Amino acid sequence: TTTSTTITTSSTSVSSTSTSITTSTSTSTLSATTTTTTTLPEDLEDALQWCLGTLFGGQQTEVFVPAEGGNMSAALLTAPRGAASVSAVLSDKAAISIPGPLIEQFGGAVAVTAVSFNGSAMSDSGEAVPIPAGDLFAAKPVNIRIAASTGFMVVENLSEPINITLKVEQGGPEESVCAYWSESKGRWSSEGVGTRMADDGEAVVCITTHLSLFASIAAAFMTSLECAHLNVFTREGLEVLLDWRRGTST
Repeated sequence: TTTSTTITTSSTSVSSTSTSITTSTSTSTLSATTTTTTTLPEDLEDALQWCLGTLFGGQQTEVFVPAEGGNMSAALLTAPRGAASVSAVLSDKAAISIPGPLIEQFGGAVAVTAVSFNGSAMSDSGEAVPIPAGDLFAAKPVNIRIAASTGFMVVENLSEPINITLKVEQGGPEESVCAYWSESKGRWSSEGVGTRMADDGEAVVCITTHLSLFASIAAAFMTSLECAHLNVFTREGLEVLLDWRRGTST
């Protein structure tokens, strides 16, 4: 059973030294579902339900659960009235900043969950997303979602963006770009997502108006992939990957 709420907000823009995102006549759509069904592997699903029960039950405000399929972390965010944004560190590799008004719309408290995967990642629909070995990912994929006490929210077309900070583990932040897994395109895409370097110089900040499976990818490769409109996991996409790696090694 699913109940949906559509919230329309005024448009706004966010700019930084390295990117600019502007939305106009946008509608913030959040769908609240009454089901707890997700598409995660069983061990991560169990961890997820325990995290949500712990957070909304009032026992803790931050939780972390290691599992065979990956790591689950979650934090309860509350927004005082009038707060511009609320931030939380989800793990040693990811943090998030959410507009305060977005949290207020759901009673002033939401849970943010982050899943980092061992092996293949997984999209919101349950699609397996392979993670190639090597230096393609500057920061490995993390699936981030928001839940209210009524269930998970489908977050898209926000008028005020969410900032996701990902720690760069390979290469430098200045050499990588934020991307998300596009299920409609069947590939990683940076379309509509802004990227800037974090203040500490060790991470990238992804500026997004929707939530999904996010990662930081080598900028040069991302450009080659998007210009060719290819899926990295197809034969043609792998050829682009090989060509790019040959070029970086010469």
